[in-house]
Amino acid sequence: MLTVVIATQDCEEPLARTLAALVPGAADGVIGDVVVVDAGSADGTTVVADAAGCTLVASSGPLGARLRRGAEAGRGHRFLMFLRPGAVLEPGWHREVGAYLERPGAPERGAVFRFALDEPGLGARLSEWRVGLGGSLLGLAAPQQGLIVSRRLYAALGGHRDDAGYAEQDLLLRLGARRLSVLRTRALLDRQTAEDQRLGLAGLAMRLPAAVVARRAA
Repeated sequence: MLTVVIATQDCEEPLARTLAALVPGAADGVIGDVVVVDAGSADGTTVVADAAGCTLVASSGPLGARLRRGAEAGRGHRFLMFLRPGAVLEPGWHREVGAYLERPGAPERGAVFRFALDEPGLGARLSEWRVGLGGSLLGLAAPQQGLIVSRRLYAALGGHRDDAGYAEQDLLLRLGARRLSVLRTRALLDRQTAEDQRLGLAGLAMRLPAAVVARRAA
């Protein structure tokens, strides 16, 4: 079983889409609980979380602190799954994740979903290709791909850091490409949500020390 952690702020509709896609996982016993860490939403975000039976935690600190607090507020399941609001896991995701959690080496690795835009057209496919190419060249994943990691490994890595400018990317860097599996399941985002959360891998690379980028690209 795993605990899902979602950090939110004024994202009522994206959160509702994400939670709806998680229902099969809860019904199948893959998800034990969902923790929503909200930074003072003025819309109906907390209403959606409460109606869905999530554990609601109020926190207005840095993103890293909020994600770590969400992990601590869970019910102690062996695995954590961090998702961005608006990420919609495609049907059948719970079967692949359930099988992944049973692998002997899963507690020592992390896993992410494939990034995809929930729209037709060449522009969407090019955006997906750019994210995939950036991941291949730099050995990084985008936060929109989510992250599954055991509590033990999360603690060993120090969790999300308060002082990290980009807490999700910082954790992925410390995890490293060699300990990261990419699942077949896609995490679908609509165009608006993707643009609202925009921090492409190319943009991230510009913010990393040159030595780190060179090492990832080698």
